[in-house]
Amino acid sequence: MIMISLIVWGISVGSFMLFSRGLQRLKTHQEIYSLAPKSHQAKQVPSFGGVVIVVLVMAVSGVFGYWEDPVYRWVLWVGIAYGGIGCLDDALAWRRSTNRGLSAIQKLSLQVGIGVWLGSVYPGALTPWLLALSGASLVGASNAANLTDGLDGLLAGISVLVMGSLAVVFPGGFWLMWAIVLLAFLVVNCYPARLFMGDSGSLAIGATLGAVTAVTQSPWPTLILGSVLIVETLSVVIQVVSFKWRHKRVFLMAPLHHHFELKGLSEPKVVGLFWAFQLVCCGVFLLWFHG
Repeated sequence: MIMISLIVWGISVGSFMLFSRGLQRLKTHQEIYSLAPKSHQAKQVPSFGGVVIVVLVMAVSGVFGYWEDPVYRWVLWVGIAYGGIGCLDDALAWRRSTNRGLSAIQKLSLQVGIGVWLGSVYPGALTPWLLALSGASLVGASNAANLTDGLDGLLAGISVLVMGSLAVVFPGGFWLMWAIVLLAFLVVNCYPARLFMGDSGSLAIGATLGAVTAVTQSPWPTLILGSVLIVETLSVVIQVVSFKWRHKRVFLMAPLHHHFELKGLSEPKVVGLFWAFQLVCCGVFLLWFHG
């Protein structure tokens, strides 16, 4: 298993590096949100790394037979579907040379529509309550992951810990495969990043975490493992509500990781802080699962 894992990791690292160099030549860098901290504005980093993440996961799944398992096959289609939404969003933004692709309504409509459809075709028996909860998890987790993907290595590192925790409690290699591919992506995504995952990656990863609600027949694994993503999302909600009703900002900038940046912490230190919080959440999940 160790040798196979190293081979998968090595092939993945090579794929990400080649893809990054190719995109650099094509100058397909991601446009940075104009209100992001000034330290981000000068970045000229290509996006679409999420496409490679999804393709690698699908390819490795084919090699090891995960497509033959109906539940794993469903989870893979979740990643493809939401990754496809993200890829469309990234492509439109790149074509327009802005950081805006799909409108919020367009993106949410696609997420909800696909979430409802995927929930209805889940291969196991879901009660109406779990069906609704699973659909909400797909939409909520994908958007939360998208908000969290704002610093070099932040979401990728969190995702490695999440998938690694799932691999501990669900042996068989599927979640370990996700962790290995994402660990390989960190080689080109850690500060200073040479490749961004873009919406194609963040939506696919978030939705895959959301899919755990249906797989486990419980919302708790998604809620516990997604705690960092939830906090990031809540910071945005609090900021918007406070500014609308009180005309005051609670944070210097939302999501929360930008608040810490503007407080004076360097980007790597903020990422390390959030990784540490995620590690605690993973520990809580493992204790809860085995409790």
